[in-house]
Amino acid sequence: MGKLPKQTKRNDLIKRFKELRFTGPYTGIGDHPQFMQRKKRVVKIPNPHRGDIGEGLLKKIIAEAGLTVEQWLGQKPLDDEDETEEGVAELSGRAPVSIQHRGGSGRR
Repeated sequence: MGKLPKQTKRNDLIKRFKELRFTGPYTGIGDHPQFMQRKKRVVKIPNPHRGDIGEGLLKKIIAEAGLTVEQWLGQKPLDDEDETEEGVAELSGRAPVSIQHRGGSGRR
């Protein structure tokens, strides 16, 4: 088993997820964090202003993504699960947002 780095930059985390065929990062709604997805897997990405990502948090993120440390380090190939492609809105648990004008006596 390989060794994870003690600290990982957020951009390096995103780059590695993209190499592993994740898409994103997508912006969460409101104060929800950004996330990336691969098929049915959705993984939250830490905020950029919190500093580097420590080894413990990186392990949790890897597990949330359904990966092993060996897969993350490129020592073992990805398992192609029998997952179907689904939209980001469905995976995030949110319906697509549409903006509607409700009329009224709004001031301009």
